[in-house]
Amino acid sequence: MTQQTIRKVVIAGGGTAGWTAAAALARQLGPLLDITLVESEDIGTVGVGESTIPTARTFNALLGIDEAEFMRATQATFKLGIAFENWGEIGDRYIHSFGQVGKSTWMGGFHHFWMQAKAQGFGGDLGDYCLELKAAEGERFFTGENGPLNYAYHLDAGLYGQFLRRMAEADGVKRVEGKIASVRQSGTDGSVEALVMDSGQAVEGDLFIDCTGFRGLLIEQTLKAGYEDWDHWLPTNSALAVQTRSTEPAKPYTRAIAHRAGWRWKIPLQHRVGNGLVYCNEHMSDDEALALLQGEIEGETLIPPRLIRYRTGRRRKTWEKNVVALGLSSGFVEPLESTSIHLIMVGVTRLMQLFPFGGSARPRSTATTALPTTSWRRSATSSSCTIRPPNGATARSGTACARCRSPTAWPNASNCSERAPRSIRRRANCSRSTHGCRCCWASASSPRHSTRWAA
Repeated sequence: MTQQTIRKVVIAGGGTAGWTAAAALARQLGPLLDITLVESEDIGTVGVGESTIPTARTFNALLGIDEAEFMRATQATFKLGIAFENWGEIGDRYIHSFGQVGKSTWMGGFHHFWMQAKAQGFGGDLGDYCLELKAAEGERFFTGENGPLNYAYHLDAGLYGQFLRRMAEADGVKRVEGKIASVRQSGTDGSVEALVMDSGQAVEGDLFIDCTGFRGLLIEQTLKAGYEDWDHWLPTNSALAVQTRSTEPAKPYTRAIAHRAGWRWKIPLQHRVGNGLVYCNEHMSDDEALALLQGEIEGETLIPPRLIRYRTGRRRKTWEKNVVALGLSSGFVEPLESTSIHLIMVGVTRLMQLFPFGGSARPRSTATTALPTTSWRRSATSSSCTIRPPNGATARSGTACARCRSPTAWPNASNCSERAPRSIRRRANCSRSTHGCRCCWASASSPRHSTRWAA
């Protein structure tokens, strides 16, 4: 593309990603941009992302969203953390809360004082010093101005998209209904010039945001950005999602419950419960997964269970030529840490920070996409650190995974000499445990999990 003013922004696809981008750009940069969103009511969205982390509150505040109005519109409930259940042994339970543990001083971190107290025979449990953890365990909550709790939300992703759409359209975003028949590219550099609708209408733009889901219509099918596969770290590839009627008051936390080939979620909203089961179809058939999910859920089923296939990883380039990928178009990590909506918000925020006003819509440098890449990798690391070897497996303590990724390497990991990444050593305590790194298993059987890796 030649140098020009970047004014026309076209968003391909709606859903949570598309309308989050539209609402944020319109609210923050609206007077400078002409924003059009293209979507078809005939194309469904994945729409299972119903759990957030506390950064969602910051993002909503950035958009000037009133919390009470937002919660009414999305049937949201408050979330203080994630309860990991059955991840070590059946009956184990660990709540990863959002709160700060204790209060540090200029003399040192709180944990140093606590460890000294424990050495002297008092001090209690470390979790006793986290208000959010104690509130979650007691199923209590408090809100209000200057409230002491750090929290997030459970929400209906479909209703959230509708809420953001109303806000975006009120701020001037134009919506075009219909399916994209083809993509018109520049004959000189291959940049996207327009989306050609099945009606024949051409929606032209300077910058395009790809929110077309897993298929990545613009970033992958058109521009061939490439995909970095992470299934050697996170081998699950399937999920079943279903909604049920509530049978009890909403708990202020998400439940992540392990099973033999993955895990399942339970997310309470005001009007219903979101349920799902994540698994690897190499270790569990779809019929087995469906039977397991139906045997565990409570309450009347509101919709038939929906099967979702996915491939864990990210686009090698999330900004290629004049196309920016967002949401599932940019990658996917199983929602163990509730980061799907968070990564959308991070992507939109980075785009606003780096928006190419008055120049080329191409990324200015490799640093342009470095921050979104870091966020994706942190999310994947956090999820992969919940995995440990199956019972009976052995591992080389303190060793790593960079070269032992293929299944043929698992039975004999004695040649693995590379140190584990610092984040994994810190979380998994590899140097002091017999679990080691998941890629140094002495068995390639189905993975199991440990709560201490999720902390």
